[in-house]
Amino acid sequence: MRVKTLIWGGVGLVGVSAIGVSAIVGLCLFCATEIPIASLADETASENTSVSTAEIGTSVGQRLPEVRFNTLDGRTIQLNELPNQPTILYFSAVWCTSCRAEVKELVHVKEQYKDSITIVYVDTTPQTDTAADVRDFAQEFGHPDFLWTLDNEQDPAVIPLKVFGLGTAYLLDSAHVVAFRGMNSISTDVFKGTLQSLLE
Repeated sequence: MRVKTLIWGGVGLVGVSAIGVSAIVGLCLFCATEIPIASLADETASENTSVSTAEIGTSVGQRLPEVRFNTLDGRTIQLNELPNQPTILYFSAVWCTSCRAEVKELVHVKEQYKDSITIVYVDTTPQTDTAADVRDFAQEFGHPDFLWTLDNEQDPAVIPLKVFGLGTAYLLDSAHVVAFRGMNSISTDVFKGTLQSLLE
């Protein structure tokens, strides 16, 4: 039996299973508003850090812990299996209406940079969202060349990656070192400038 608690006031949705706490399944902070969220401060890298010297962590200049996501065809993919190029990890859920504008921004980014970047959409609520739900969302709002995934329900990536809310984005350099992290940041000049610097 799974119990879900919806906490209002900008906190979010937490999932608990009978086996124990299974995950923070996604926090939709002010999900229905256009108010910028400052709970995850934007961070940018001042210089590239080589993957051989980068410590494991979630801050800029660190290499993310190894996690895995479920693809829509039932496979799993790990971070180290992604192409060695700038990569955006975007954490959301198909029911988050205020995240849709950012997904459209990501579509523009993909159309601008095409195969030079990888964009991974991670649905953080696999307890409720199905692969079919994500496919429908992708068709309506997304880009076919995104890597569309669901978080791993048994071993959720949102915990080690410290994803505190929907709209969280990590921008990784070609060595998969964190160059930027923030929330509701895709349209900001800081995010765009960091991405452009990685592609120069």
